[in-house]
Amino acid sequence: MARVVAFRPLLQVGYLAACLLSSAHLSAQSSEPAEQTAEQLAALKAEIDAIQLQLDAQEQTRDTLQETLRKADIQIGVYDGQLHVLSRQHVATQNQLSHLDTQREQLKAAQLQRNDHIEDSIQQLWVLQQGGGLRVWLGNQNPDDVARHLAFFQTIIEDQRAILAEYELGLSAIESNRDATAKTEVKLAQQTDLVGETREQLAAQQALQQQTLAEIDTQLGNNQQRLAMLTRDQQRLNALLDELQVAFPSLTLANN
Repeated sequence: MARVVAFRPLLQVGYLAACLLSSAHLSAQSSEPAEQTAEQLAALKAEIDAIQLQLDAQEQTRDTLQETLRKADIQIGVYDGQLHVLSRQHVATQNQLSHLDTQREQLKAAQLQRNDHIEDSIQQLWVLQQGGGLRVWLGNQNPDDVARHLAFFQTIIEDQRAILAEYELGLSAIESNRDATAKTEVKLAQQTDLVGETREQLAAQQALQQQTLAEIDTQLGNNQQRLAMLTRDQQRLNALLDELQVAFPSLTLANN
């Protein structure tokens, strides 16, 4: 009987040892997936941090581009306004040139007509001053009347010449005004070309910036989707690590 009683403590010790060995074995096995989960979490966190840095840089670049595009829109509007004003000035200058050309042609026509009239008057005066022609035209007129007629023709000729001189001055003024207007037209054309070229260059640059902005928006969308997916994976792994730590309190791994 005493031998049986002495054997029971030995059985109890053996059972406890087996339990301890089994617990240690399970703990060792459970620590492997926990370590893997922690490593995956660390890698996920590093990738999340890297993507977040990319997102911050891309958002800053996008904001800068949007501000640049906004300023470009304003400047293009200014150029469009300048081109509109220049176009109106161009039309006004063309109308002025056309009006000056009409005035010049009218003055030339009147000048030619006046010159023909002077030549006719001179011819008549010459005829009158000839002996035969004068007697035929005057007949038995009083010499004083003849003198008055001669003076009258001379006066007409002088008046016509004075008018011709005024025509010459008018033509000279028109030519001078037209030259100045033509120079203004050339300057307007040059300024229009310059503003137009500058506007086109800015518009081309804006188109490239808009293309870059579209590419950045695409990259942002892709990175945001990637970040959302990684965040879900991080949450899932954190939950798994928490479960492992609850099941095995002896684990000392951190879940971040």
